[in-house]
Amino acid sequence: MSGLPLSSVVTRLNNFAPLYLAEAWDNVGLLVQPSTDKMINKLMLTNDLTQDVMDEAIRNRFDMVVSYHPPIFSGMKKLLTSSWKENLIIQCIENKIAVYSPHTSWDAINGGVNDWLVQAFEPNVAASVPITSSYAAAPLNKYTHIITVPLPFDPEGKHVIRELLRVAAGDSTYVEERIFCQIVEWVVSLL
Repeated sequence: MSGLPLSSVVTRLNNFAPLYLAEAWDNVGLLVQPSTDKMINKLMLTNDLTQDVMDEAIRNRFDMVVSYHPPIFSGMKKLLTSSWKENLIIQCIENKIAVYSPHTSWDAINGGVNDWLVQAFEPNVAASVPITSSYAAAPLNKYTHIITVPLPFDPEGKHVIRELLRVAAGDSTYVEERIFCQIVEWVVSLL
């Protein structure tokens, strides 16, 4: 099998979803690189790199794992087999398996994970526009999309607003403030 050089696979992944779109707190990109040049013949996609996933990658001789969530998130001061996360990285190194994590860069791209999630509210969503953290004013700097929803004053509209508040990832205060601001802007536009 000929495959592609690891560097080419990483370039293609970075071109698909540029890493600058990821949140500043995230750990994205190539996280584990084998010590020798690597041709990628078999690539595994997973949501999370767990021991079961690692066992399957080793058993089926995958050259690379693309794990949506980064298996290395905070700094590691040592690599010990007694820690399950550190042990996964040790196994990747021992088996020359590259690991790449796109996480919030895949969330932020047009047509990405955030757009897929917002489909639950269609056709009530007027717009879902990607933004980048560096251009967002506080408190928007912790979000990757602005979602515009018309605010009809009928039972269906109230249901949509309640659903938006429900999925606001624990930050319902912010969503309520934005909805309140939109209502105020709507009322002012009528004056």
